[in-house]
Amino acid sequence: MSPGQRVDYDTERTVFFSDAVIAIAMTLLALELPVPRGDTDAQVWDAFVTHLDDEYLSFVISFAVIATLWFGHHRLFRQVARLDRALAWLNMACLFAIVLIPFVSRLVAVEGDLAFGPICYATVILLYGTAFMLMVLRAERGDLWRTDAPARYATNALWGMGTVVAVFAASIPVALVAASAAEYIWLSIPLVSAITNRHAGGRPPLGGAPAE
Repeated sequence: MSPGQRVDYDTERTVFFSDAVIAIAMTLLALELPVPRGDTDAQVWDAFVTHLDDEYLSFVISFAVIATLWFGHHRLFRQVARLDRALAWLNMACLFAIVLIPFVSRLVAVEGDLAFGPICYATVILLYGTAFMLMVLRAERGDLWRTDAPARYATNALWGMGTVVAVFAASIPVALVAASAAEYIWLSIPLVSAITNRHAGGRPPLGGAPAE
């Protein structure tokens, strides 16, 4: 192989590997859930309610976050025809962030009202979002898209992930004031995404060409 020759990777194997890593991360979330204990039904229910605001809420949020990230990852790779070295490594960065989610989710639950957990969680999502947007830009600049990929896909993907990054970034200073409030800010992502997606609909595709 000559030094300047481009190296392409198997897209199908990359998708299978990525799906497996994401599925394992989602499974690890459930393994960390505490089992409510007690000698009577009332004590068990009391223990269950005690965990609602920390471990169980963190599980629901993290499951929804990973599911959302997987949907975006799935849509991206449906449009990719080829994988070069840069795109493969950026995908690894995304997977690295995803496998950290069960850990930082546990930090949020265990640390209670401390800012450390939410800040670590938001930082991990910022890592994923940055790597994902760089994947989109790399595919755009490297002409790695399928020939039938929608002209507006890259623009919409950048706006969508940019919204997620913005919300989690905004939650960091909030966590310094009230740690528990950061989790509720994360729950605003669907509403904020709907607003930005409508705004993005009027923008031209990447490169400035008008949408057909």
